[in-house]
Amino acid sequence: WKRTDLLLDGVKVDIAIRGPWASDPGAVAGIRGLLRAIADSQTKVFGRYASESLLLVVLPAEQTTLVASPRSLVLRCPQTEAPEKDTLLALQVAEAHFHLWNGTRFRPRQSDTAPFRPGHAAWFSEGAGAWYALRTAYEVGLISDEQLLATLNEWMAAYAAHPDALRATTADFEARY
Repeated sequence: WKRTDLLLDGVKVDIAIRGPWASDPGAVAGIRGLLRAIADSQTKVFGRYASESLLLVVLPAEQTTLVASPRSLVLRCPQTEAPEKDTLLALQVAEAHFHLWNGTRFRPRQSDTAPFRPGHAAWFSEGAGAWYALRTAYEVGLISDEQLLATLNEWMAAYAAHPDALRATTADFEARY
């Protein structure tokens, strides 16, 4: 384990790293740099960091997954690239930050068997989290103009092609929150 901490606008972030990155000073600095860039981006949008303190645990894995709780993020990810250049890692952490910031205020009130169809509140809230993550990755320089536009066009096309997209009304949407 490598333990380090970071102070972001008065917020203490404790970082615990296990695996190849733990013994690589450049990787540890990269994780710290990526977190600082994400926090700076978040502060621009929301005015402050999502919580008063945060624990980030980084573990090696074959695929990137992240579990977020109110004051901690457990990130499992391949540790092959420089973390400050890892777009998937940045997307996962930025989206988790978005959910940390919003807590339960930005979650749907309803339960549904198909929550990710267009017009459903969960689809909207998860889409907002994905948009925030994409925007953050773009702002910190991990996604180019072309990649941003291509992703947004894919999202719009998928939404427009979904049969439920045109049936949802404003009243339907408001009733779901």
